[in-house]
Amino acid sequence: MVILRSEAYTSEAGRDNGIVSILKNKENESQYKVQRQEDGTWVIVLEALNHQEIARSCSLSTEAEARELLPGARAIARESLQQIKSA
Repeated sequence: MVILRSEAYTSEAGRDNGIVSILKNKENESQYKVQRQEDGTWVIVLEALNHQEIARSCSLSTEAEARELLPGARAIARESLQQIKSA
């Protein structure tokens, strides 16, 4: 499942740097913001340490759905799934 996407890089070097930044920060929950968009949908936004947006999720209907994509929520879901599989 694709959770984050990153678009609009104007150069290959910028894109490559963005990919490195995403991989470095993707599990750091403090680098995320949950945002409501003008159309009422919700996204999570991953920011680099300089607060520049480096990736965002697709639009979701509710804030709760967006929050389920945060690293901590995904870790809890993975752990629950593993417990079910091992039971």
